[in-house]
Amino acid sequence: AIPFISEKGSTKRMSDMKHIYYLDQRVRPDGYRLVHTALCESLGEGVRKQYLGVFSDCLAAVQEARHSCPQVKGCVLCCHLHAD
Repeated sequence: AIPFISEKGSTKRMSDMKHIYYLDQRVRPDGYRLVHTALCESLGEGVRKQYLGVFSDCLAAVQEARHSCPQVKGCVLCCHLHAD
């Protein structure tokens, strides 16, 4: 993990950060929907998405998404975890 300096001057690791996650409402050709971080480039403006919450990792966000939709994967661009 890459360390960084926060606004308050404390050092943290990028892996310690929490991110906002969304479930893309578009169904892919393979039948799955994707979980993305709020900053993901593939989750552009106008894309219908469901707010999942703030999580420390993609796996937790995928598990949350599966409560409403069982066929969910993490985005290959932003989740860095391809949970099936």
